[in-house]
Amino acid sequence: MFDAKDPDASLAPPPRPTVKQAAKHLACASVAAARDGKRDVAVVRSASGQLYVVDDICPHDGGRLADGYVEGERLICSRHNWE
Repeated sequence: MFDAKDPDASLAPPPRPTVKQAAKHLACASVAAARDGKRDVAVVRSASGQLYVVDDICPHDGGRLADGYVEGERLICSRHNWE
């Protein structure tokens, strides 16, 4: 939320939902950013409906997996197509 007394407040990203909140309406073959406590995670629902929660950091180059996409049962990083 913007706070006129704090000019840097508008630069902060909005808070992430919890895993439960993110998963509640997540469609099949989708990914969403969430948090597990203080940890940033990606919540993934595969094409078959299976739900996964993974760290939101691509092991290949450190990109955000929540910015990626789902093909079938695979989560694909949007930066370099790491699966």
